[in-house]
Amino acid sequence: MFEEGLISFLEKHRKLFILVFLIFVILIVIIFIFRKPPSPVVYLPTYPGKSDTHIPLTEEICKNIKDPIQRKKCFNDLEYINAVTSKDINKCLSLTDKNRIDDCIFYATKLRSHEDVATVEDCKKINDEEKRKLCIVDLAINTFNPNICDEYFSNEPFEKQECKDKVKAFDIIINKKDIRLCQEIKTLEYGPLCYGYMFAQGKDCNELKEGPAKDLCESIYYFNDAKTKDDCNKLPLENYRKVCLKMIEEGKAASELDSDGDGMSDAEELNFTLDPFNSDSDGDGVTDYEEAKILGTNPLNPDSDGDGVNDGREIKLGTDPNKID
Repeated sequence: MFEEGLISFLEKHRKLFILVFLIFVILIVIIFIFRKPPSPVVYLPTYPGKSDTHIPLTEEICKNIKDPIQRKKCFNDLEYINAVTSKDINKCLSLTDKNRIDDCIFYATKLRSHEDVATVEDCKKINDEEKRKLCIVDLAINTFNPNICDEYFSNEPFEKQECKDKVKAFDIIINKKDIRLCQEIKTLEYGPLCYGYMFAQGKDCNELKEGPAKDLCESIYYFNDAKTKDDCNKLPLENYRKVCLKMIEEGKAASELDSDGDGMSDAEELNFTLDPFNSDSDGDGVTDYEEAKILGTNPLNPDSDGDGVNDGREIKLGTDPNKID
């Protein structure tokens, strides 16, 4: 009886039940469409991922890295970035990853130097000697202060002069000074570098007086434009003429030639004011390549530190050819 009564009730009110069902379905659809989705937790599979390397590193990104080793690396990178960008030397010194302290100090000091707040003492906190020297020279250049070179390289005559010439060259170039000042630069590649940038600023060699400086300037200026042997023979300096002629004869650029077989191209040797046809320009038993690229000694002076002992002899003795012993 109950079942018959229920069926009879449903048949009488079928339209009502259909309407209620439709309303229920519509409500479900509306809730589904307009509901606020939960914030997804994204676990990065690798660090750094290919798709996220351009995204500024944040603590949240590091937290969401699943692998504990990669997560730690991410936090170390974040710590390093924050120390450098804040230009805080003390933060650099307290980095968790001790292997990055020197680099952190170097780049933080570079940023500080642009605000004239960096000091030699900042650079001295770098443990690695070569990075410390780079920091000192970089600081001197960024502040146009050659006195820093005198202070730090007092026992290294060639390093001191090279540092001072770098400062002078960049001061002339950046501040667009007189091209005649370039002739005061005597160390290796910095004279040619100075002239080259002056040419880019529309200056030429006509302002220089006749002499070795003007010969170098004109040789650099006309070298790359020489197309014939007659053009080459007009170059004032012999080394430029010889390399120019060899380029035409062999159909190669100076950067592809190594006439003395010392590992430095003819183009590099000309830029360093060396002899491209002599592997040991100063005759001290050490090749130009070794001196200019490896040892940092003066390939144009057999006794770079001026202590009376030949560079080649110092190397054999195990002493530093750049420091007065």
